[in-house]
Order: sequence, then C-alpha cells, then structure tokens
Amino acid sequence: MIAYIFEFSSCLASLILFYKIFLEKDSIHVFKRIYLIVTLLIALIIPIISITYYITPSTYLSNHNIELQQELSNISSLDNYNSSDSYLISVFVVIYYLGVLFFSLKFFKTLRDIFLKIKSNQKKKTVNFTYVLIEDLKIPHTFFNYIFFNKKEFKANQTPKEVLWHEQTHAIQKHSLDLVFIELFQIFFWFNPLIYIIKKDIRLNHEFLADEAVLSKGVSPTIYQQTLLNFSTSFLNQSLTNSLNYSSIKKRFEIMKKSSNKRILALKIFILLPLISVLFFSFSNERIELKTNFEVNKSVYIKYQDTINYKSKTKSYKLSLVKKSPIFKGCKLNSNEFEIRKCLSESLTSHFENQFNFEIARDIIQTSDKKFTSAFFIINKNGIISEIRSFPINKKLNDEFVRVLNLVPKFKPGLIKGKPVNVKYRVSMNLENDIFHIKSRSYIY
Repeated sequence: MIAYIFEFSSCLASLILFYKIFLEKDSIHVFKRIYLIVTLLIALIIPIISITYYITPSTYLSNHNIELQQELSNISSLDNYNSSDSYLISVFVVIYYLGVLFFSLKFFKTLRDIFLKIKSNQKKKTVNFTYVLIEDLKIPHTFFNYIFFNKKEFKANQTPKEVLWHEQTHAIQKHSLDLVFIELFQIFFWFNPLIYIIKKDIRLNHEFLADEAVLSKGVSPTIYQQTLLNFSTSFLNQSLTNSLNYSSIKKRFEIMKKSSNKRILALKIFILLPLISVLFFSFSNERIELKTNFEVNKSVYIKYQDTINYKSKTKSYKLSLVKKSPIFKGCKLNSNEFEIRKCLSESLTSHFENQFNFEIARDIIQTSDKKFTSAFFIINKNGIISEIRSFPINKKLNDEFVRVLNLVPKFKPGLIKGKPVNVKYRVSMNLENDIFHIKSRSYIY
C-alpha cells in the first residue's frame, strides 16, 4: 500500500508539473479540462498495471546479477514492512478510515445544503436552466443546471449579462461533473496534498472556460474584467459549485490576453507522450519470472512453481516474499538467494524424478478428461512439509502426491528478519502429448 501511494503520488506530481510548466497559461482550456481529469486516472491506474518478463536463470545470472541483488534487497524491505509492528499499522489504518469518514460526511453535508437551498427558495425555470433566487446571496454560483442568484438583484434586472453568461457556461459545460468527481476522489485520497493542488487547477480552468465563453460573445475584456473585480470578495463558495468569484483573478486576466501558437501547442502535446511512457515503465509493476527447465527423460519434463493464492490454515508467506528461502538438504547454506531457490527447484526435481510413479499418473490421466492436477503445501517453521492440499483427478494420484511429498527430507526453514516462517509452495502436473510437465516458478516480485 505504501509503495502504491508513493507511485501514485509520483505519477500525479509529474503530470501536474507538466501542466504547470507547459499547459496552464495556454488557451486550450477544453484540452486542459480533459487533461486534468485523465491525469488522475492515469496516476491511479499505472501503479497497478503489471508487466511480466520471462527469463532463463542462465541469462539472468550472466546479465543481471547486480539487478538480482537489488531485487532481493527490495524483497527484504518488503518483508520488514510486512512484519512491522501491527499496532502501529492499525493506528494508521484507523486514522485513514476516520479521514475517509470525515470527508464522506462533509461531501454529503454539502450536497444536502445545496438541495435544501434549491428546495427552500423561489425558483424560475427556463428551457435549459433553473434559477434559484436567494435573499442576501453575495456571489452567483452554479450546480449542474441550477444557477443561484441574489433574489433582489435578479428581479430588478441588476445582474450583469456577463455574469449571467458566465454562470450559464458552467451549467452548459457540466463543470459540476468534474467537481463531484474530484470531491469523491478526495474522500479516498484526503491525505495527499497533490489532490488539493489539482482540485484548485480544475476549478481555475473552469473559470478560464467560462471567461472564454463570455468574451466570445463580443464583450469588451476591459468591461468584463471590471465586472470580475466588482464580484471579487472574500466570500468562500461551496466545494461542489462553480461561482464567478474565484481567487486567482490576476491569472484570469493574463489568460484573457493570451493566444496560443498551434505549432507550439502541438509540440507540447507531443512531449506529453514520452512523459506518459516514462511514467508507465517507471511505476508499473514489473514481475520477473524465472524459468528453469530440467529434462528428466524422453517422456518426463519437470519444473516447479511458487504458489500465489493458496490459503493455508496457519500464517504463511509466498516464496517471493521470504528473505531467506527454505534450504533443501544438500544445498549450500552460504549461497545467495537466487542460488538457494535454484537449488531448491533442482533438488525437488530430482526428488520427483526418483520417487514419483509416473506410470500410475499416466494411466490415470490418459483415462480422464482432465489433464491437469496440482498440490499445495507448506514448508513449515520446522522445515517439514505440512498441510498438503491436492486437487487430483483421482484418489490414487492424490495418494501418490502425498507419498512423494512426505518423503522429502527436512528443510532448513525459510526466514523473515531471522525468524523461521511458514512458506507456501505449489507443485502442478499436466500431460501434453504424453509428456508430463510438473511446474514451479519463483517470483522475484
């Protein structure tokens, strides 16, 4: 979770920085609106994308030995996190959910206040809008097709047409959809300051869009700017509404004078593509799968596989998360982690080659519609195989799996922070073209 938050924040920070440097001061406001929303989605999705690389041990050892050591170091860090003080983790979890609860209540309270204002005040409906007339309202604002005006000024036709057009633009372009989206996003990422930065950028860009629409009607920029100044007060509008009053008046004045060069804009957008590619390859999850093939004879082909979803009765870990893997009898104790895992695979391969009755298995599988079977088990804290759970197509095959696994000699148990732990493992078998495949893969990530 911590790694995901870091990667999400890094992606979001990079995309916000690109926006601030290259896009914010340009007049491509529609593109900027799409960019800011998509930025959140990109930052959310990239860290959960997984890319799997399949490599052979010999290639990995010869070309990536240094990288292997680095990855093993990463595993160690992950182990330390997984085994950290549960009380401290519980405190952070409670704080997080309290924050989620607070911002959820705040969101629904804001919605309730808006609907109460709509329900309890006079309304004037037109084809596209509903004007809500409120006593003593300081600043006009919009929520979807509801536009809130000062009752006295509206009835006396004292509301400037520029203000009316501005608020109508918010309604027509459905800016409230963006605000609801970012408010929902904030509920779950309330602790991240980048959310508040992009939220401010989204609201400001809404004002750019509304300003652009008003000026496109032929309104003098000078007159319109004076109108903005007249409505600039310290009043704070609700988080789910768009109002003509917004803090960065100076920026809006500057943007009104801007005209964008199409070639420069195209170049900026072109630069964005490699940035997204860099973020994708930097923060998506890379999973290296080591393939080890051991040919036993002409009819038998054996590999081994680390389990992913096996749920044991006791607390246990995937092999990929164990700092020090279980050591098979005869393997060197002082080898590096890769060599230990490789020796584990080779030793289990040799054990199955010598002990498993493949003729029984072949007879059973050839007479069955199912060509696949597997067994899950634990290498426990004492180095003994336990909790064998198989999914056989025949009881005889199940008994053979159990028999062979029970013959495996005692391991030196796997370690996390120097303490013995239970380690999950999986052996699977399938028959293809009269050749057995017994598979196992050790995941670095």
